[in-house]
Amino acid sequence: MARLLSFLAIFLIPFIASSADAAGSLSPVLGGSGGDAFVTSCSDDEVMVGVRVRSDAWLDSVAPRCVSVSNAGVWHGPVRKLAGAGGNGGFPATRDCPRNYAVSGFSGRSSAFVNRLRLECRPLVSRNALRRDSAPRQTALVGGRGGEAFGPFHCPENLPVTGMHGRAGEYVDQLQLFCGR
Repeated sequence: MARLLSFLAIFLIPFIASSADAAGSLSPVLGGSGGDAFVTSCSDDEVMVGVRVRSDAWLDSVAPRCVSVSNAGVWHGPVRKLAGAGGNGGFPATRDCPRNYAVSGFSGRSSAFVNRLRLECRPLVSRNALRRDSAPRQTALVGGRGGEAFGPFHCPENLPVTGMHGRAGEYVDQLQLFCGR
């Protein structure tokens, strides 16, 4: 009996805990496999509303921008920039959604690096949901013209973006958005 309980504690409890957190989902992976892995996430009461990048022919660096949101979907306080990933080359630019909107997806171009990025934004109805029947607004493109076109990729079930995963070194090699919590 003790062995059975040990087995359950070691193998099943982590699976059950990770299943409870499975409300979120990841977008497709874009770009190559170079660089080092990074993960940046907004706080539990925040959503991603934009990015701060450095770019030229491709994205040299990327940093999510997050803001606290009320239960009714209203921004509270200033937008804050999270730690970035990538190098110091290129030219700085910020791409943000309109007030009370959140990032809902993205499109762009990629090769061995993420060459170009455009965010898609939709209005918030709560901290955890976007308006279902609204047409998305898009930010201006940032980055170069190389690579192959990708997207647009949209978060499922009207979930807002709450962070990003990827790989970066001197450039942003790979990018993936995390939808929901």
